[in-house]
Amino acid sequence: MSKSDQIGRIELTSDGVRDQLTGALAPARFLEILGAELSMANREGRIITLISIRLADPTRSGVEDSLILFAASTASLLRTGDQCGRISEFGFWILLRGDQKSSMIAAERFFAQHDEQQWSIDYCESEVGEDIKNLLRRMDAIHFTK
Repeated sequence: MSKSDQIGRIELTSDGVRDQLTGALAPARFLEILGAELSMANREGRIITLISIRLADPTRSGVEDSLILFAASTASLLRTGDQCGRISEFGFWILLRGDQKSSMIAAERFFAQHDEQQWSIDYCESEVGEDIKNLLRRMDAIHFTK
């Protein structure tokens, strides 16, 4: 199936939970899930990892297609409990249960079908006991200032 066929098959609705272009979680819903997941991880003494994924060159042609195809292919590769949200105009955050090492292995799956050079990828591990505000502050610095 061609990329244009894949894009044409995606049907999105505006339910406030999903991003209308990509079908990934909308920011508000993603952050709600992140807060709950971080609380649970803190109670269990474990960490979670956020992966920041942004288009390396958002000025090139086909940006929308790249975002749609990345979100669609990633959705089928996420494990139960992992989440992908469209956080910025040109990027996503992926929430994974586990440390950065296991998240890097997962990221290899996400990019197996994509040109990795097209994307900028960074990781942010939570710290045991960390509150949501601090984690978001650190992740924002990674995702929005590069």
